[in-house]
Amino acid sequence: MKTMSDPANASLLFKLLPMSSWNIIIENKKVPFSDLDNQDGFMHLSTHDQYMQTANLHYTDYKEVICLLMRKDRLLGELKWEAAKKRDNALFPHLYGEAPMEAIEKVHILKRQADNSFLDQGVSENYTL
Repeated sequence: MKTMSDPANASLLFKLLPMSSWNIIIENKKVPFSDLDNQDGFMHLSTHDQYMQTANLHYTDYKEVICLLMRKDRLLGELKWEAAKKRDNALFPHLYGEAPMEAIEKVHILKRQADNSFLDQGVSENYTL
C-alpha cells in the first residue's frame, strides 16, 4: 500500500459517521470506530476534497450523516496517507490510533437530497461540544 506524508497539507480532516454516533462520542469522550474502521484496523478519514464523495459512496443507507471536522494536530496515534484501490488509488488519511473529542473542531450535518446525493448543511448548532 502506497503511503506518504500529507499531500493535501490539511489542518482539518473529516470523519463521517451515522447520526447515532453522537451520543457515543459524548459518552466516551472520543470518536468511535465505524464497522469498516474496525474491520480494517484504522480510522478512515477524508480531506475537504474527498468527504462528499465518501458520503455518497459509503452512506447510501442513511438520510443524514454526521461529519466531524477534526484538527489533525489533536489526533492520537500515527496518521498515514494511503492509496485507496477502490478510489483510483487516491491518497486518504488513515488514523492508526484514536480521535479524542477534543480533536473535533466543528460538526456538520449532511442530508440526503431528492437526487440521492448528500448536501452539507454546514455547522450544526444542535451538536456542540
